[in-house]
Amino acid sequence: MVQILCDREIESVRKRIITFLLERLRHEIFPFTEGMNLSELRANLMLVQPDGQLLIAYYSGDYRAEELELKWKEGVGCCGMAWANKEEYVTDVQHTQQLPLPYREVVKHVGSVFSVPIRKRVTEGWVGVLNVDALKPLAFSHLDDIKVREIIIRYASGIGLLY
Repeated sequence: MVQILCDREIESVRKRIITFLLERLRHEIFPFTEGMNLSELRANLMLVQPDGQLLIAYYSGDYRAEELELKWKEGVGCCGMAWANKEEYVTDVQHTQQLPLPYREVVKHVGSVFSVPIRKRVTEGWVGVLNVDALKPLAFSHLDDIKVREIIIRYASGIGLLY
């Protein structure tokens, strides 16, 4: 019983920390964007589910219910490619338009994405993917800029310390 209560408290603290980090990440990379509002820049952490698919567990920004419920298969979309290859991946608007249904329909408003797989620091296993997406193409979001990528990768490393 005590273990269950401890696990719940740990998860509650982890949720608060990750949500804070995602919000802080958006604010830190926002100055690099061009002609965008902060509301057009979002961040999420997808965790791998028992079926091997990725699902948004934590987020900052305005996500629709369909986005929060959509499970991503390994190798599909920016997050799925990052997960499959265990390396950073960036996509632009033309990649979104080439996604298979139902993914394309759910995220058709997304212009660019940068995804980083999250490695557990203790066990060296993998836990999920950190995504930053913009409602505008790379020409405005600059998610492919080296400084922006370094910031996102730094946050991914920090989140990995929580697992």
